[in-house]
This record gives sequence, structure tokens and C-alpha cells, in this order.
Amino acid sequence: VLEAFGQTGYRGYLTFEYFHPYQHWPEALIHQTGDSLDRMLGRKSIALRPASAADAELLHAWRNDERARRNFFDPAAVSFADHLRWLEQCLRDPQRRLFIALDQGAPAGCLRLDLRDHVADISFYVNPERFGEGIGTGILRAARDWTLANLPGVRRLSGSVLESNRASHAAFAAAGYSRSHTVYSLALERR
Repeated sequence: VLEAFGQTGYRGYLTFEYFHPYQHWPEALIHQTGDSLDRMLGRKSIALRPASAADAELLHAWRNDERARRNFFDPAAVSFADHLRWLEQCLRDPQRRLFIALDQGAPAGCLRLDLRDHVADISFYVNPERFGEGIGTGILRAARDWTLANLPGVRRLSGSVLESNRASHAAFAAAGYSRSHTVYSLALERR
């Protein structure tokens, strides 16, 4: 940390304080501290681009990776034909937005927003080769920013997480979402 600040010419003090009274706070502390540093140093900004049919193979490979599936509500592998049908339906559905999350221009994950009333339900997954890099937190922040800029009727983001999915719990907490059982939400404040 100090070495990274030294490279910027910073010579002051650096203090991190964090308190979060819930069971996954150690993971949230790690992600929150890393994310704060990344933002101060201008790194780890996740961009979103709309997904397309050309992303089918990439999304299918990530979705079917065993490391990712164990964190899904339905962990069964999906055939490529079924995946293509799902993707085509997603891309046509006016109540759904599907994105590829980009880290420094490279695909790093997938984000889906399902719109209902004034809520956007979030579903996301990270390229399994990028697990542990804080990509999930970046995706959740990018979801917030994109929704605020593009969906003025949406007042809340909501995401459900398996109790055993510690990485997603930590990512939601680090991105500022509030927890209620295994559902996280973020009230959107427009200025």
C-alpha cells in the first residue's frame, strides 16, 4: 500500500477504518480496503457493454465452469443449445438488460438486470479465472452507476445470494448494498 502511494508522490498519512457488524465482515474489509485503494490510485474501474449473440460462447463457458456453478441457485450445467435459447430471449426481453463487464477493456464478467416496477434485480457472475480480484464489487458499482444514468424509474437494486457464497456477500457489502437475510438492496439516490 505504502509503495503504491510512494509511486504517486504521496507523502502524507494513510488510515483505513472499517466496521461492518455482519458475519462476512472480514471479506468485506479486504474488498473494501482494496477497492478504496484502487479508486484512490485510479485502478479497477469496471465498464459495461451490452451483451450480444457474439458473446454466447464466452458466457456459456463462464456459466458452465464448475467453480462458478457452485454459487448459482441452479448449479446444473446447461447445454449450449439451451444457453443460446436463453441468450436470445434475454436480448429480446425489454424488461431485461444483459452486459459484459470489462476490466481494462477485457471481458471479466456478466451482469443481468431484470426490471420490475421500480426495482432492478441483479444477477452477476465473474470469469472464474478472475475470482478473488474484486471484479464482483466493481460489477455491482457499475450496475449502480449505469442504472442511475439510464433507468430513471428504478429506485432500488436488489440481488439474492446463496448463504454459502461468501465472495458475493463480501462484494455486495463492499459495494454499499444493505443486507436483509440473503437479499441485498441499494436505494438509488439521484442528485
